[in-house]
Amino acid sequence: MGDPNGVGPEVLLKILKDGQAQQLCSIEVVGQPSVLDYYRDQLNLAVKNVQITPIEASDFHPHPGRIGREAGDIAMKSVALAVDMCLDGRADAMVTCPISKEAISLAGHHFPGHTEYIADRTKSEHYQMMMVSDHLRVGLVSGHVPLNRVGEEVTREAIREALDIMVASLHRDFGLQSPHIAVLGLNPHAGD
Repeated sequence: MGDPNGVGPEVLLKILKDGQAQQLCSIEVVGQPSVLDYYRDQLNLAVKNVQITPIEASDFHPHPGRIGREAGDIAMKSVALAVDMCLDGRADAMVTCPISKEAISLAGHHFPGHTEYIADRTKSEHYQMMMVSDHLRVGLVSGHVPLNRVGEEVTREAIREALDIMVASLHRDFGLQSPHIAVLGLNPHAGD
């Protein structure tokens, strides 16, 4: 569900209320049930029949917009449990909501973001953050680094590795045998 003080729980509840995602797959929310209850009440969203896998955490009362250690810990425990579920076969995939990098650092978790944490947990040496839509797949050369360091990260070798990962994924995951790839953007998210 992301950072319990962030926008993740709200976005998640609105997606669940819409109902379209549930037509595509079975959705299981990983996180703290009291957080979803809080936002459901605050936003007056009548979302029912939400399957929740709770994390082990103390009772937490959200403070929207506040960066805090406990919120960061809950966010990372949720991501950790979702990764466990994927690794042991209880889940086929995971979708992550936004986390606060500052909050997870305050909680003692020293990863710049989801991508690096998941790569560490899966012992993946070569990995890439991808954004996917119906007609566009975007793979990033640089990850969660300050904008003033992106130039240092975008090397010939880094571009080559990103392209290799992207081509392999386009073949394996999307069935594209002769993909056409454009290389562009210096911004880490090429859209932020």
